[in-house]
Amino acid sequence: MQAFQLLRFGGQMLVNILLTKSALGLRDIGLFDTFLFVTTSISFFWIAGITNSLMALYPKREGEERKLFLFNAFFLLVIANLLICIAFGVFSNQLMSWVYPEGEFPHKWLLLLFLLFNNPSFLIEHILYLEGKPKLLFIYGTGVMLINVFLVLLPVWLGYGLQGALLGLVVFAILKFVLLLAVLTRNARFQVQPAMFKEHSYIALPLALSIFVSGAGDLVDGYLVSTHFDKGVFAIFRYGARELPFAIMLANAFSTAAILHVAKDLETSLPFIKQRARQMMHLLFPITIILMLTSKWLYVWVFRDEFVSSAPVFNIYLLLLVSRMVFPQTILNGLKQTRPILIFALMEISLNVLLSIVFIQWWGILGVACATVISSYFDKACLVSYNWIKNGITPTTYIDLRWWLAYTVLLFFVYGFSLTF
Repeated sequence: MQAFQLLRFGGQMLVNILLTKSALGLRDIGLFDTFLFVTTSISFFWIAGITNSLMALYPKREGEERKLFLFNAFFLLVIANLLICIAFGVFSNQLMSWVYPEGEFPHKWLLLLFLLFNNPSFLIEHILYLEGKPKLLFIYGTGVMLINVFLVLLPVWLGYGLQGALLGLVVFAILKFVLLLAVLTRNARFQVQPAMFKEHSYIALPLALSIFVSGAGDLVDGYLVSTHFDKGVFAIFRYGARELPFAIMLANAFSTAAILHVAKDLETSLPFIKQRARQMMHLLFPITIILMLTSKWLYVWVFRDEFVSSAPVFNIYLLLLVSRMVFPQTILNGLKQTRPILIFALMEISLNVLLSIVFIQWWGILGVACATVISSYFDKACLVSYNWIKNGITPTTYIDLRWWLAYTVLLFFVYGFSLTF
């Protein structure tokens, strides 16, 4: 699962890099990023809610019941996606106005088609993981990366511009949806079970809400920047507002996979989470430190001169790694305790909104980045405290505090040093 997320992220990064090297202007690159920003913003939370709850519920099934459960998970995804697509089709002008105030978004029907076919296809990697097919998962991830790059970049290189790139995305989404149907044919039984549908919905809904609220920080950041600055600055912010490349992918993939371990056996899952988190720290913190010290030159080399202003934003977002290496939410998801996750996520987004509004007046886009980091730290501190107080799970059972604290202090020291040159 982690390798798959790395491959997907690698494809996205390669597309971003090659677009900056293409004939597309800064405005078109900003529109392309706006397209992806909107599709992600209105989909990420409910997709993650359904797929993460699938990971927690699937181990309780056996034999033929698992096949039925997979199809009903697909059915739930399709129903939710159709509702989202209908809502977008009806209210697209209002929804798009906050990121595209110039008028009607010129590519909204391509965006709708992309939503329709792309969103259900996120089920593919989860089915392959649950069915114990890591080789197929890796092959699928490799194919996703290569085909994504090819279908987006080829039209641009042939002179079809932004319209061609977006059409390439739609074709890519259709291909994945066809593959999803093929995967379901082999691994699921096509029969709607109202009881399964209801149970899955009951677990997925609060989880989706908590993920939406927790992830709404990106929406807040994007909204504030898009309304205070032009599309060029928005593109600079979005290219900088990225955590350590592949770190969030590794962390989320591990968190999703570890839900299975918690759901099966809490006692043995805690040292497993601690060990794997420590391994990720040893990999990701050194890479983060190197990137923090070299980001000013990397942004010029990888992208182009206009994006050098993205480097300071990027350095602040790198500090999010501190909170990403702590996994109290994984334990709560495995225990099906989603209510506290939602409550603390509401507190996090409230703090993020408040700090962003204040900080953007003082430090511009850098202030927005600072607000995101502070609110993320607050959320994880609350979740760790809840596990300790309510569930009796001490932090040391699933966090290697010695290494985590050492790396945290070192990272902040390096960040302070990076400001001096």
